[in-house]
Amino acid sequence: MKLLIMEKHYMADTFSGTEKQYQEALKSKEPFVARKIHEYTLLLKRRIENGYTKAFYTHRNLLDVLASYKQKGWIAKEEEIFERQIIEELVFTALSFKKLQHIHLIAYNDLYFNKIEVIKKVAEIINVDLSDAALQRIDQETSLEKSKAIIKNEQLVTTMDKTVLNTRTGLHKNHINNPTPNKWESVLDPGFVTTLRNHKLYNLYRNEFGYEA
Repeated sequence: MKLLIMEKHYMADTFSGTEKQYQEALKSKEPFVARKIHEYTLLLKRRIENGYTKAFYTHRNLLDVLASYKQKGWIAKEEEIFERQIIEELVFTALSFKKLQHIHLIAYNDLYFNKIEVIKKVAEIINVDLSDAALQRIDQETSLEKSKAIIKNEQLVTTMDKTVLNTRTGLHKNHINNPTPNKWESVLDPGFVTTLRNHKLYNLYRNEFGYEA
């Protein structure tokens, strides 16, 4: 569950000029600048709804998201999902993005099984014409093998929250573990899954994004 934002020339949180200068900069014909983020902010809300920022929110089966938390070592035990209110943070953030005007939703399964179609959708939204050759090149450059190579070769740093990642790409040291949909079936404890399926927020998320129980 991630948000990809695209803006012309400057990012709202790094531009140091006046508002008038910022608006002029946005009219630039420079390429879009893309960034992957997880946090919901009021600034992002305003920019997305005003059309200044193109935003694509990727949603995924919540069980698979929590399986990734376990695989990456972000939780030591599954009970932490409730103890640390992780379920609340994930669901409230997802729903906050989903209700925004001009937000573009992308299902993880579509990205996994039909990446070319997703690339076409993104290109259409940002008004970029792509030839078949360009589509194939983007598909290859964003393959799992290519991403793993980038992670292996890039310089990684440890952030304040002890996450090891590359600050340029946003890729974690263990960013790619098991990307297969429905991996939760072999990762999560059955008892935990049963408890989660009875959780109101899990079912709210499931209904909002159209996932089966």
